[in-house]
Amino acid sequence: MRFTYFILGFITLFSVSAQTELEATEDTALVHINVTDKKGIPEENVKVTVTSEDGKIKKQVVTDISGKFDILLPEGKKYKILARKYGLDFDFDGYVLEIPKEDGPFDVDQTLVLHVKHNVSNLFTLNIHFESGKWELTDKAKAYIDEHVLAMLVEDRAMKIEIAGHTDDVGDDAHNLKLSQQRASSVRDYLFSKGIEHDRVVAKGYGETHPLVPNASEESRLKNRRIEVKVIKIEEKEVKK
Repeated sequence: MRFTYFILGFITLFSVSAQTELEATEDTALVHINVTDKKGIPEENVKVTVTSEDGKIKKQVVTDISGKFDILLPEGKKYKILARKYGLDFDFDGYVLEIPKEDGPFDVDQTLVLHVKHNVSNLFTLNIHFESGKWELTDKAKAYIDEHVLAMLVEDRAMKIEIAGHTDDVGDDAHNLKLSQQRASSVRDYLFSKGIEHDRVVAKGYGETHPLVPNASEESRLKNRRIEVKVIKIEEKEVKK
């Protein structure tokens, strides 16, 4: 049995239960939620609240580095979904996820698409480097971030930024996407550890999708392996009509 739904900002798929760390039961469906931007790039660290319409069930989860999480939800109920990122709440025009009552365990695949309009008022590349295949910050990198990013955020308490990770085209696309997210997240998490509020900094890995120059030489690939800081101004949430 397989049902597919296309709903405002959502893709919902019901399918036969698959083996995961959590398992669907006779009375609960295993819901796999995937959060992306409108280009399909994963959105990490998005807080998602799932609440039953009767208010008896409320669960909060945070997306992982791949923009995903799993959650068990009782069958035969309708659920409202609220996502929070950039300090903004997304209720997807009041969309309700309905989990049907079915015989036997089953899974639900739910994609949430975040649409945000924003201006980049300033963009600069951080002069920090990572070991091949690594994402841990060195002491030198932390000192650089203190001087060039942390100081800026402390001075302007209203400022919001995106830490954007980029790679060259060497290696697997999926691996590069994940590595770029890990590197961007390491900078973001360091800023959090220094007391910066969580709704002021987001991390986004773009993999090899946004090269500065063609990956034609080692010199050009080096330019494409970078961490950028985007100073952003949120204009509005874009609602897809």
